[in-house]
Amino acid sequence: MFAKYNSLTYNTTEQAMPAYTVVQNLQRDEATTTTAVETNNQSEKTFELLSPYDQIRLVGRYWPGPAASESKVVMLFLHGSGEHCQRYRHVAKFFNNYQIPCVSYDSRGHGLSGGERGFIFHINALIEDLEYIIKHIRDKLLLKMPLVIYAHGTGCVNCLSHILRRKDQPLDCQGMILSTPSVCLKKRPTGIVFVIARAFANLSPHFRLPIAGNYTNKYTNDEEVVEAYRKDPLVHDRWPARTISLYLEVGLLLETTVIKFPMPLLVQHGIDDTVTPIETIKKWFDERIEGEDADFKAWPNHIHELHNDLETMDDIFILDLSSKYPLNYTTLMSQQHLFDKLKISNKSADEQFTLPIQFTNGQTLDVKMNFCSFHQIVSPITIDTVSIPKQNWTENTIFNYTNSITYGSCQGGLYPNDNKCVAYQYGPDPIQVIDCHLPKGPYVSLVVLLVHGGYWSAKHNRSIENDVANDLLRFNIVVCNLDYRSVGNNGGYPNTFYDVSNGTDLLRTIAQEHGFNSDRVIIVGHSAGGQLGGYLTGRFRLLPDQPGYSINPLRPIAFVSQAGVNNMWDGCDQASETGSGAVISFLGGTYEIYPKRYVLSSMAASSKFSIKVKYPSQFLPLEVPIQAITGSVDITVPISQTINFVEQAKIAGDNCTQVIVDGEDHFVHLNASSKSWHSTLTFILSFIP
Repeated sequence: MFAKYNSLTYNTTEQAMPAYTVVQNLQRDEATTTTAVETNNQSEKTFELLSPYDQIRLVGRYWPGPAASESKVVMLFLHGSGEHCQRYRHVAKFFNNYQIPCVSYDSRGHGLSGGERGFIFHINALIEDLEYIIKHIRDKLLLKMPLVIYAHGTGCVNCLSHILRRKDQPLDCQGMILSTPSVCLKKRPTGIVFVIARAFANLSPHFRLPIAGNYTNKYTNDEEVVEAYRKDPLVHDRWPARTISLYLEVGLLLETTVIKFPMPLLVQHGIDDTVTPIETIKKWFDERIEGEDADFKAWPNHIHELHNDLETMDDIFILDLSSKYPLNYTTLMSQQHLFDKLKISNKSADEQFTLPIQFTNGQTLDVKMNFCSFHQIVSPITIDTVSIPKQNWTENTIFNYTNSITYGSCQGGLYPNDNKCVAYQYGPDPIQVIDCHLPKGPYVSLVVLLVHGGYWSAKHNRSIENDVANDLLRFNIVVCNLDYRSVGNNGGYPNTFYDVSNGTDLLRTIAQEHGFNSDRVIIVGHSAGGQLGGYLTGRFRLLPDQPGYSINPLRPIAFVSQAGVNNMWDGCDQASETGSGAVISFLGGTYEIYPKRYVLSSMAASSKFSIKVKYPSQFLPLEVPIQAITGSVDITVPISQTINFVEQAKIAGDNCTQVIVDGEDHFVHLNASSKSWHSTLTFILSFIP
């Protein structure tokens, strides 16, 4: 039997770092350690490191145990959301009794480590922190034996993200235990959920939202541990909007990606866990985990924190500590896996709360939200009160969120070649919509996403793509026609970028509903839509602080720029020749005023050498086949926009085909009988398997 976690047993004399704090008096590689003997005679050392990512202080604990240098394995604990590493002291004591040294640390924004409470700017911060802690274990603590990670809850996300994103730099880890991993939601979020998450993350990234489940008895059946948790001054129950959005994005990536484990793996879960229900985790393990030594263990009558829920640590697992390498996992309990034998039901009800938002003008807006699990923002939503103008918001104004996506009629109704068309609303404005046209015959393995042009002006909408959309349907291609807010309708920079990004990512949800493949999308953009289509194709190169950033954006397999404004720098210089000054209107000013906006929106760099050197293209290479097509008599967007783009794309290594159609102008790309469209159609059809 091991001592329980108790909030009174850890060091409360140390002060947690306030928000936005970075320690300045430590050198990059300096680590300070202090030794303390606890009342239970457990040796413990505290160390401090500066994260190589941004110099935030990381506070760690080292429990050497007896004869640490002679041990055959070292354990590293990664804690879950809202908690800290001192909650694992009793777990370390158990392993110390087996002469196994243990290490843990407070994740950034948790416990005694620096940073804003719970704030994670980018997943790379967690990855680099983990790498640096392991480096400290090897180089400073001199523990060279095989390392096994025990990760709990969202701590599992750190390990999994490293495996996915650093395939060329394997983690120095020889075994991994994922305990109740928080990688799947009770209900898979729809595109609408991601829209709301990104909206909060972009508009108010530090806005703090409560985590349903914290401070409750959902974590353990032991009331003594629950009470200790509630009194613990180092735990917290709120996440910044940025962090929630990040975990949603990572969660989607983990749920849709096969993960090949290079080391032995044990995933264990409590059958009665309502925080991350076992049904979703077992399904994820069966479908997404590959490895020669990967096991899943289901524990009956236990919930989220197995290390605080079972009577003895012996009941959880034990490691084969023989000299055999790599390590193999065994268990002391003889029960067989029970998941397939038991009918597991979701025992928790959704919880609703009201979120008050205070605006700078003093007005308050109440938002009602439903939580489905401790790391999901809201259920899929629609906004019922969009008819209330912002200027009329009062302290009594309520936005109600309901559990559905808004569906509507497609622009222009059914096409002649349509079997069915469904309009999906991805935002509260009627123009924030994407039409999904389904062909009459069996779908081919190809989807075309049309992005209309029209000077980025609210005077134009997706209806101008009707003719070519209908033409594509006769080849049994699923066609999605995207619309967005433009200049004159709350669009322009940055809202148009948010809109096209959110609408495009909604394709994954639409594909699941209708049974087509969202991994085989070709983006076709005309004129201003060519610029937006190029931006969508290159979103994987966006930085976290740029509009439309996503850790897992939908990536097309090809891109067509039809007389596209591929170079906004030149479009600014050629204002009178490029859509009558539309570039400057769309971005809110010239590049002398807003150079970062031009970097974000331009596929090609400026033709001016001095500007090109200072602001090279952020997006090239796009890493997909490209057709850049224009007409020889186009007087709306200069032909040089196509020629210069193709030249730069080829230099960058892209497979980019230039097509200049003799005698055709700017708008013939929208005519299904034109030579320009026939050339584009031929390019598209070449991708049908």
